[in-house]
Amino acid sequence: MKTNRIMTLVGLLSLATGLWAQPRETVNLNFSWEFSQDSLFNASRRVDVPHDFQIEQPWVAPAADERADNTDVAANIKSRLSARGFKEMGAGWYRKTITPDASMEGRRVLLDFEGIMYVGDVWLNGQHIGGTDYGYVGFEIDVTKLLRYGQPNEIKVKAHTMTEKNSRWYTGGGLFRNVSLISTPADLYFERHPLYITTRDNRFVTVSADYTNRTKAKQTTMKVSIYDPSGQLVVEKTVQRVSHPQTRTLTIQMPETEIPSPQLWDVDSPRLYKAVAQLLREDGTVADEVSEQFGIRTIEYGPQFGMKLNGRKVLLKGYANHQSKI
Repeated sequence: MKTNRIMTLVGLLSLATGLWAQPRETVNLNFSWEFSQDSLFNASRRVDVPHDFQIEQPWVAPAADERADNTDVAANIKSRLSARGFKEMGAGWYRKTITPDASMEGRRVLLDFEGIMYVGDVWLNGQHIGGTDYGYVGFEIDVTKLLRYGQPNEIKVKAHTMTEKNSRWYTGGGLFRNVSLISTPADLYFERHPLYITTRDNRFVTVSADYTNRTKAKQTTMKVSIYDPSGQLVVEKTVQRVSHPQTRTLTIQMPETEIPSPQLWDVDSPRLYKAVAQLLREDGTVADEVSEQFGIRTIEYGPQFGMKLNGRKVLLKGYANHQSKI
């Protein structure tokens, strides 16, 4: 296991070299975690994330009162094990050592967990720094002032499936989503999942973003570039928002803009556009950058015409007895 942890350190150091001059960098922490079912890491082994420790538990035969009851819609939560696929509840422990490059110091650094099932707790160098009470929601922890830059840091995670009746279906348990180390500038950056993209009439698009500006600038500038499915730039807009004295975190929005010759998303041709948003400093350099793919389409359904996708009729079984547009 010592060898495994050294390999983890070397891998991260190799990734980190020369990265931190960039606006935003994300290091994948999915590989080479040490896993155990006890906090002392007895009989531990190496795993990669996503990982479900509960699926590895032995099957538990149902008791006589845990047989399926098709006449009772709540039967799957009345039995102790049926909702969990007849696997026992329990906890899994994960441990990983990283050495963040010394050049990261002075930036904003986050540990990002896309999901810990079901309840999760996180420690850094022996200090409890956060967690989650709901496995389906990701979260991030600001470790800017907690990391030891240029030195080994131990991350420890506990994932607990809690009581057997807190679910109506098998959810699994553990670090079952991606884990990342994210670095941005400390004074001007986008928030977590910041982009909100909407379209109208199959040709107009609006892009807004949540950001934080801790600089002394009187306004924030965002540049939005939209690329078509072939990668060609089709829209480029720059917008500003005046800084607010009461809050550093605001939303900035690109005005509704028409996409030239829009290529519609379709079930047979799932064409996707890409929006790239950049926060610019007063000298025009990029402070932070995020991107998101999106499709342009209109869906209609109703009793008169079944379902239409981009104006074309689509076979839909059991559609609702009303008309709506999305």
